[in-house]
Amino acid sequence: MSHSSRSRTTSARVPATRRSRCGTLAPVSAFRRCYGHGNACNSVAFSLRGDTIASTDADGIVKLWDVRMVQESASGDASAFPANGCCFDPSGKFLAVASDDGSVKMFDTQTMTVAHELTGHEDCVQAVAFDPRGQFLVSAGSDSTFRVFGRLSALPASRSAGATLR
Repeated sequence: MSHSSRSRTTSARVPATRRSRCGTLAPVSAFRRCYGHGNACNSVAFSLRGDTIASTDADGIVKLWDVRMVQESASGDASAFPANGCCFDPSGKFLAVASDDGSVKMFDTQTMTVAHELTGHEDCVQAVAFDPRGQFLVSAGSDSTFRVFGRLSALPASRSAGATLR
């Protein structure tokens, strides 16, 4: 039996399962696949409205995807370093991107340009999250810290260091 015929017969798709509200397991399968990254896709996030998905990759590329059209709608370059995580602010105007260069890039989602660069980590930034009101952003880094950036609406289009909490 050739390798290709074995892989066809052994690669039968087994649906994943999840718990429903009743506690029973129901099958879950992939609805759509989106191709477009040239390297490992590191993170994805839905906008609060649910009409846009952001994705980041190991080449530092950030992409926005139109959920209705199931296609790429915009892209930007975070840096030459991997982009590890992303999240939309509640308004959908900004996308925070965690970067291996130790910063958080705040992309304007209309232009896909970096509007703000938040610094302060001494190593890679792994994750980012906004508070529900969009007033604070927290970033987690490989430097064993997380940082809280506040009053984001008052940030100038420049660098800003966050408070370190250990």
